[in-house]
Amino acid sequence: MPLDFTNQLDIPKDIDFNIAVERTEVPHKKLVRRLDTGEAVDYVGTGRPVAPYGEFFNGVWSTMTEILEPNELEGAKFNWRTGRKGGFACMDVTLPKRIERITTPTMETVINPRWIAFTSIDSLTSANCFLGTIDNFCFNGQINGEHDKVQSRHSSNYTNAGFVYKLQVAERDFFQQTQRLQNMADTNTRHVDVKSLLEKIMSETKAKKMYNLYSQETTVRGHNAFALYSAFTNYSTYGDERNGFTIKDTKGDTKSVTMLNRELEVNKWIVWLSTDSTHHKSW
Repeated sequence: MPLDFTNQLDIPKDIDFNIAVERTEVPHKKLVRRLDTGEAVDYVGTGRPVAPYGEFFNGVWSTMTEILEPNELEGAKFNWRTGRKGGFACMDVTLPKRIERITTPTMETVINPRWIAFTSIDSLTSANCFLGTIDNFCFNGQINGEHDKVQSRHSSNYTNAGFVYKLQVAERDFFQQTQRLQNMADTNTRHVDVKSLLEKIMSETKAKKMYNLYSQETTVRGHNAFALYSAFTNYSTYGDERNGFTIKDTKGDTKSVTMLNRELEVNKWIVWLSTDSTHHKSW
């Protein structure tokens, strides 16, 4: 069945707008302008393809309906984010009907899959789709693993159809993702210098705050690598006083971009954590 890049999704109006591309006097640059507000978004390279967001997100959703069973898509929950004057947009989809369970000696939590697709019409973000998880115990969400990512730069030969084809053939193994999390839950950290390990991958100040989050998580999840994972995902889910990592109010619309960047940052830490907890003698 051919993929549908047209209207399937109920995309918010602050994302589903038409655009115009204007010639400029700036060498090798064109201007992208929103037609709903008339606001200029950004200058981009003359060879950079630009299209309204609806085509991209409908293509991703059409792919999901092709490769997933109808019962897996039932009740799909959408979270939309935008920033940079509309230059960035993200569709975050949780699938509550597909579940796996992670068990520690002190608790059990249900994990659902997430599809996080984001792109831009400015010059700053490539087209991406990450396959991740969400922990229903605390609603922390996280992108998992480098192998669960599809990415395409907005070069002159970029097309949404080409990106969606890459998404169709990508590795998608939710069970493997949850097995990595269960391995973390089975990895005891009671005799590990977690604070020193954190200082290897982040600043001393951030490591101190993260260690405090980890200590809080151990009271519920026990002393294991999954508690550290949960501290990481708390950081990437909340940007306020709840975890000490408050995002400063810059009077702009960059919070959604900042939170996504946190998820990408945490993704690197989790790759380290899942590798270290399996192979590293520190554990």
